[in-house]
Amino acid sequence: METDASACRASAHANSLLATSYIKSATEDLTLSQFEKEARIDQAIFHMKKAIQIFPYLFNYEFDLGRFYVLKGDLKQACIEFEKANELVPSNPLALDELVKCNFDLNRTNETLRYGKRLLQVIGPQEKTLELMAYQALTSQNFAAAQKWATEGRRVFAGNPNFPRLITDAQAKRIIHKNQ
Repeated sequence: METDASACRASAHANSLLATSYIKSATEDLTLSQFEKEARIDQAIFHMKKAIQIFPYLFNYEFDLGRFYVLKGDLKQACIEFEKANELVPSNPLALDELVKCNFDLNRTNETLRYGKRLLQVIGPQEKTLELMAYQALTSQNFAAAQKWATEGRRVFAGNPNFPRLITDAQAKRIIHKNQ
């Protein structure tokens, strides 16, 4: 792919393919050092941004760029890219799911709950989404929301042992920290 890059500078698809090949290499080539893996991820980000500059209307480009930032460990930038993907296709569950997870990891309660609700509206009850929403609400001391989402989770996923504990903690207004 690198040899084609100079011939395809103005091609969004060629830049996207090159970015994807860098990510594949970074995640699958076991002989690469950590520095080389990080460099490949940076190259992937660079070329996916070029693809987006050339053709900014494709969900996959924005979504993939968000995933590249997740691999890089830059969750704030990943959220920005997932939000752009979500603007392009508002009901796509992939972007909504990534927004729930990234915002949860960034400890953003309002965003975790907002995107979680939207995801649930699009695809229905999801065990992990309800768990993340309830736990995030609990850690931010939004006990009513924690109880609401944990109760919904227990109703739909009765076998999950975490929902009853989340309900108990919410009812007791037990302060939980993510580091525990």
